Amino acid sequence: MGLRRDAKKRKILEELTLNPIVTIVCKRTSVSTASYYRWRIEDPDFAKAADRAQEAGAVIINDAIESKLISLAMEGNPILIMYWLNNRHRNYYLQRAPHPPSDLDLLEAKLKNEHAKFEKIVKELTDDPDNLPNNL
Repeated sequence: MGLRRDAKKRKILEELTLNPIVTIVCKRTSVSTASYYRWRIEDPDFAKAADRAQEAGAVIINDAIESKLISLAMEGNPILIMYWLNNRHRNYYLQRAPHPPSDLDLLEAKLKNEHAKFEKIVKELTDDPDNLPNNL
């Protein structure tokens, strides 16, 4: 049983270097995902090797997708042209407009402004005791 399991683990690692998606790799190797994750828990060396294999697989997939994106952009796809320029071309991504402020950003700015006003009033009152109201 151990030799067969070791062979399955080696096959999983080999497949992960080609495709980092565990579910697909498990189907291709006829190993249940439950077994895969159990092996990761039981065998830290396998878990580390699987992580490295997934990283290698992700690099291959990323390269393939980037190549396809470039090909489609070169065919004139305007969305992909802008995507590439906005994310990869220094002159474009430096000129992008910042995202509009969120409601939380606006509230924070308003609170900071009100806090500054309050501090100014407190300073004015404490600098000149004659300005203090009679009930203080």
